Amino acid sequence: GMSAPNLIFFDGNVLDALQKFQPGRRRKLLMHVRTGIMVFPAFLEQLYRQADAAGFTSVALYEIASLGGQSLLFRDQGSGFATEVHRSTMFLHDYATALARAGFRQQSIVRKPHGHSLPKNNMLPGDTYIYIEASKPAPLARAS
Repeated sequence: GMSAPNLIFFDGNVLDALQKFQPGRRRKLLMHVRTGIMVFPAFLEQLYRQADAAGFTSVALYEIASLGGQSLLFRDQGSGFATEVHRSTMFLHDYATALARAGFRQQSIVRKPHGHSLPKNNMLPGDTYIYIEASKPAPLARAS
C-alpha cells in the first residue's frame, strides 16, 4: 500500500471522517471535486456545517455549474438559487450560498468552460465548471 507521513486514507462516510481528521490542527481544508453534483442539497448543507464544527477553516471545490436541466438558464453562484436537476442523477447547487450559510464567507469564484484546455468538448452544450475557494473570516484580534 501507499504510505507517507502526511497522507491519511479514510474508508466510509465523509461526515464520519470530518471529526477524525487531525482534530488538533488549527487550519484544515476540505476539498471536493465532481462529487457535490451527486448529493442532495440537504447533504451538502450538512457537509459544510459539520466541516465548520470540525474546525475546517477552508473549502475548495471544482464542480459542474452548467445550464439548468429544467430552466435552461445559467445560475450565478451566491444568488440563492434552488438546487436544480442536471441530467438524470446529478444536481446543480449554489455552493457559494451554502458555504456562506455555514460561515465560509471569504470566497473566490471562477467559472470555466468545460474542456477549456481540451481540443474537443464532448459534453453537453453549455457545460461549464465552477471553482470556488472559501474560508472562514479571520478571528478579530483581542484588545489587551
